[in-house]
Amino acid sequence: MRKKWVIYLWLLIWISGCNGNGTNPTAISTSTPTSLTGPEVSSNSPSPIPTVLPSPSAVPEVVLWLDEALPVGLIDQLSRNTMLRGEYEKDQANVWLELTTPEQSRVTWVYALVTPFSSLLEQVDYAQLMKWWQGQADAEAVNILVTEDTANALEPLLGKFSPLYVTLEEETGLLEAAWKQRDVLAIVPFDQLEPRWKVIPLNNQSPISNQFKVEDYPLALNYRWNTSLPAVESLHLPELVSNRDENKLTEIGRAH
Repeated sequence: MRKKWVIYLWLLIWISGCNGNGTNPTAISTSTPTSLTGPEVSSNSPSPIPTVLPSPSAVPEVVLWLDEALPVGLIDQLSRNTMLRGEYEKDQANVWLELTTPEQSRVTWVYALVTPFSSLLEQVDYAQLMKWWQGQADAEAVNILVTEDTANALEPLLGKFSPLYVTLEEETGLLEAAWKQRDVLAIVPFDQLEPRWKVIPLNNQSPISNQFKVEDYPLALNYRWNTSLPAVESLHLPELVSNRDENKLTEIGRAH
């Protein structure tokens, strides 16, 4: 009887052990799967700041310096251009005309050495002309008549004039004053030539000749544009016209 009890007890323990080691079923997760695109952005997050592109630079106003030493005819030509604002003070301007070489010239202003048509003067050396202009004593010196505007414009070429041989005249009275003295010289802009003047060549060059070479002529002023702005080539500056009008050669040539 005791043996049966022990066997029974052993079977009961074995059955209980089997029940304790049983495998529980796996639970199915119902949680939301983790996003693979990064953390969720809150609806209260600030919007990205847009990139501000720089605005294009404003085109500066072109302000022209009207240098009073420029030929008066060239100043008149510039003044008639309504696209430019002119100033007589250089520090208030950013574009100006300056003297240059014939190769870089944008416009050339030609002057003529003349004498009354009835004069006996035929030839003058340029070196002589410069000496007389500057007042160097010379027994062969001839008086020279000019306007004040012409004297100022020619100063870079001939130097400062001396009143010893140079006389200033008004433009309207210059020709009459020369004809009263007859054997005198005058220097006039090419556009003021007329048949009562006789043109005297300089350096074998006459501005009324069809073979005229302006680069070899001593009484020609060459100008180019200059500016304090970044690049003069990018500015829309007016085309300037020389005062030597070849259409006038025929008219003057008939008188000579």
